[in-house]
Amino acid sequence: MGFFDFFKKKNKSEEIEETQGADSQAAAREIAADEESEVSSAAEETVQEAVETAEEKADEAAEDVHAAEAEAPAPQTVPNPVRQPLTPEQQAELKKKREEEERKREEEGKVLSFLIDRHNDQRSAESLQTCIKALSTSWLWVPMRMQMSNEDAEAIRNAGKGVKVRPKDPVKLRPELLKNKEGRVFMPTFATKEEVPEDMRKRFVWVQMPSGQCGLYVLQNQQVGALIVNPFSKGLVLQRELLSKILKPVNQEQKEITPDAITS
Repeated sequence: MGFFDFFKKKNKSEEIEETQGADSQAAAREIAADEESEVSSAAEETVQEAVETAEEKADEAAEDVHAAEAEAPAPQTVPNPVRQPLTPEQQAELKKKREEEERKREEEGKVLSFLIDRHNDQRSAESLQTCIKALSTSWLWVPMRMQMSNEDAEAIRNAGKGVKVRPKDPVKLRPELLKNKEGRVFMPTFATKEEVPEDMRKRFVWVQMPSGQCGLYVLQNQQVGALIVNPFSKGLVLQRELLSKILKPVNQEQKEITPDAITS
């Protein structure tokens, strides 16, 4: 019932009261009651229709959602990427880069050996600074001993000639240390392979390491008093105090010595 319809009905009841007087008030009240009942019924029907319409729309929306889910493609599982083997061209390029890096390190080592020899002849602060500057970017050859578990060592000893035994436990590499007559301990290193005595070459595992990593090993081991470069010729001795001042920061991944660092 609209806004004007309500006032039209109200005016009809007032008209009855005016024409019929007091005796007609009861009839007017009954008419008004009937009208209020009609208004309440109409309101209830309107609310009910609204509820039913909302429920229908909700059902339709739910059906649309289910239909969309049914039509949607199933999620695809993306497999982990498989590392593809290197092509012959890529392998050749990688080998070339490694050979170039080895030649560069060897040339730098020869320059370092020359500067060390010159410093031993001049014995000046300037010649020492030149050696330290060259040493800061050099890689040094370090003699290493393999340390393995007793079980793996026993298996290797018992293996027949020509039989390869793969260690079950991790194999560690430890730098070989030298001790002089006074009992002082040094870490020996070599600028080039040519500086390594012939009798030492087959006795140890040789690893090429950044000079900073060698110095760090000395500083981290209190029993080691100094780092020596080319100990069996005109060598360069760097005491712990000097190393602590000139040592450059070393990356975390360079601090750990592993068999992966072994080079021929």
